[in-house]
Amino acid sequence: MVLRAAQPRRTPSLRTRLLACAAPFALPRDSTLGGALQAATAAFQARDVPEASLSAEHLLTRAAGFGSSRAALASQLNSPLDEEARDLFAEMCARRLERVPVQYILGDWDFHALTLAVRPPVLIPRPETEELVELVLDAHGTGGAERAATFLDVGCGSGAIGLALLRALPEARCVGVDVSAAAVELASE
Repeated sequence: MVLRAAQPRRTPSLRTRLLACAAPFALPRDSTLGGALQAATAAFQARDVPEASLSAEHLLTRAAGFGSSRAALASQLNSPLDEEARDLFAEMCARRLERVPVQYILGDWDFHALTLAVRPPVLIPRPETEELVELVLDAHGTGGAERAATFLDVGCGSGAIGLALLRALPEARCVGVDVSAAAVELASE
């Protein structure tokens, strides 16, 4: 994919970004994964955080080192939560209590079999965007000359559409453009 970007800036680590949050959230030292999940879900529900349970699952899955496998987390709910994971999870929960989207807290999000970097001010790819990719793929097919197609992704944002099309159609070419230098930088990653 061809992108035009400003000079890349160094992105602070997830831990550095989370340490900047102000809302307190604490867990007992002897928390299990299940107990931490319940505590976060209850805290989110008490503050009317949307998708409280799902938010807590995604955050704890990452903090506990399971990547994005919520199934792996579910199989270990009786396991103890180590200190490093507990602290990271507490920091993540504090950010979520401030209504920061889970995707921005994690710094990436799965989209159409890809894991994309996401951060403000670039919008988070939506499920409807995955449907758009499927419609384009259905319209263009997957064989022969269709693979050599060229796509123009106007307002490319995170690059989700162009990158998903290129993954499915490796012979295709995609040009992504965006008025936002931050979006172009992110899509270039």
